[in-house]
Formats: sequence, C-alpha cells, structure tokens
Amino acid sequence: KANELYLNPSNHFVASFIGNYNILSPKDLDKLGLKHSFKKDIALRPEVISFCEKDKGVLAKIKQKTLLGNVIRFVVEAKDIKMNVDILNFSSHSLLNVGDEVGLCMDLSLAKELD
Repeated sequence: KANELYLNPSNHFVASFIGNYNILSPKDLDKLGLKHSFKKDIALRPEVISFCEKDKGVLAKIKQKTLLGNVIRFVVEAKDIKMNVDILNFSSHSLLNVGDEVGLCMDLSLAKELD
C-alpha cells in the first residue's frame, strides 16, 4: 500500500504529503511547451525529470542544489515554474551548479493525473 501511495497519489493532499512531487497544471505544461492531453493537474516525481541537451528539452536554470546522500536535489526554474529534479550523486550531472542553464526532459507517461 505504501508503494501505491508513493507512485500513484490520488489527489493534491496525498501528493504533497508523500513527498516532493512536482504539481503541474495543464496551463504550466502548455507554458513549458510540452505536448500533453491532461485536463487536470498532474503529479510528477523529481526522479523522472532528467537533464538533457538545452536544445532537446525545456530550457531551465538551476536555482538550488542540495546533497541528500546518494541523491542530489536540484531546484530548477523554467518559464517562472519551479520544479525539483533528483539525480544520483556522482553522475556527470552532479557537477552542475547553481546558475547553470540546463535542458529538462520530462517523461509525462509517468505523470499521475490528480483529482
């Protein structure tokens, strides 16, 4: 049951309670230039957003970098929308720093539409 709550939050409260989901509205997704068919807000885990080449993703700027043991949590901002991105420490992306511009690639097939 805990795994189900973690991976498939049913509403905004569960998504905010269970951990660092990025909650994005359909309007946010449009603003980011992402193709989608969502009618409601979505919850997107920080680990399903990755850094990619700037011209292959959504252009963003790193605002904060926090070491959480084997994971680094980045707070990034793209088109005035802040998101958390979690990557494994010691990956090539762990060398990125606050102020760096990055591309964000998001797998929306892993998003959970909220009620």
